[in-house]
Amino acid sequence: MQKIQHWNETAERITGYRAAEVMGKSCWEMGLHPMDEEAWAIFKTAHPLVDSDTGLQYYETHTTIQKKDGCKLPITVKIFPTKIGDEMVGTVEVFSAR
Repeated sequence: MQKIQHWNETAERITGYRAAEVMGKSCWEMGLHPMDEEAWAIFKTAHPLVDSDTGLQYYETHTTIQKKDGCKLPITVKIFPTKIGDEMVGTVEVFSAR
């Protein structure tokens, strides 16, 4: 499972989690996984870019996550592949509050 390797001040402000709390952990470990049914079904079975043979270069979804204080937050998630040559080595995932 992919681990969080960068967490900026905006992510801290949006979610309530400090970088030190999330670094090296997955979104699933932190409870930051998608909460609505459609996105949950997609991410629970496979990561839309990493675990697919579709050749997608970009993925976007609207979902809800749970903040540190327990409140649900609607967000937009944009996911971009990170490649070395033709090999995918990870993703960059950007989220913003809706």
